[in-house]
Amino acid sequence: MVSRTHLFEQKDFYYDTDPKVMAEGLQETKRSGVVALFLGFLNLAAFSFLSYLELPLLRFIFPILFLWVLPFLISYRVEGRDASALGLSLRSERFSLYLLYTLLGFILTTLLLCMEFHLRICFAGEPLGEVLRVEEDLVTGLLFQIGGIGLPEEVFFRGFLMGRLCNWLGEEEGLVLSSLLFGMGHVTSRLCQIGLDYALSATIIGVYASLNGLIFGYQYLKTGSVLPSAATHISLNLFGARIVNAILL
Repeated sequence: MVSRTHLFEQKDFYYDTDPKVMAEGLQETKRSGVVALFLGFLNLAAFSFLSYLELPLLRFIFPILFLWVLPFLISYRVEGRDASALGLSLRSERFSLYLLYTLLGFILTTLLLCMEFHLRICFAGEPLGEVLRVEEDLVTGLLFQIGGIGLPEEVFFRGFLMGRLCNWLGEEEGLVLSSLLFGMGHVTSRLCQIGLDYALSATIIGVYASLNGLIFGYQYLKTGSVLPSAATHISLNLFGARIVNAILL
C-alpha cells in the first residue's frame, strides 16, 4: 500500500466508510497531482526559454507570476484551500524545530556546494571566476531571493508540487520526483545560459540541485512548512559561495 503523507488539510477520505466519498477524494487527489506534475514540466520549458532572453525585468516578473501567482490561484480558486496548502504556515510552538532543520539544512547544502564547485572546476573545466562568483549587494540579493528565487521556488517546488505529489503518489515518490524536476530545471536553465561547451558542468549543477531538493523536501516533510527550506535556500544562495571562497581561496 502506498504511504500517503498529507502536507495540508483535506478530507480524510482514505478512512471513510462511504465508497463514494473515497472514490471522489482519490479522484480529487489524483487531479491535483496531475495538474501539479504538468506545471512542473511546464516550468522546465518556460524557464529554459527565459534563460535565452536578455530582459532582466521579464526574467524577474515571470517567476513571480509562475511561482507565486499561479500556485495561489490554483490553491485558492480551484482547490478551495488556503496558504497552508502551499506550505506557508508558521506555528510558534514549532519555532525550535524550524530553527533546527534550517541550520542542519544549511550545513548539509553548503557541504554539497563545496563538492559541486570542486567538480565544476577540476573535472568540468569551468572557469574559477565563474564558479566562485558572489553576490556583491546583499540587500538587493536578499530582495531578489525573496521575490524571485529562493522563497517562490520553495513555494512552487515543495509547497505546491511536492505536497500534491506526496498526497497522490506517496511520500518517497513525491519527494524524489519533485527533487528530480528541481534538478532538471537547473540543468536546462544552465545549458541555455552557457551553452553546450559546459554541458558537464550543467549536469553537475543539476545533480547537486536534485540533492538539495531532497534536503529541502525533507525539511518540508518534517516541519510541515516551506519556511525552513526557504531560509536554507536563500542563505545558501547568498552566503554559500562566500563560505566556499573562504575555504578554497
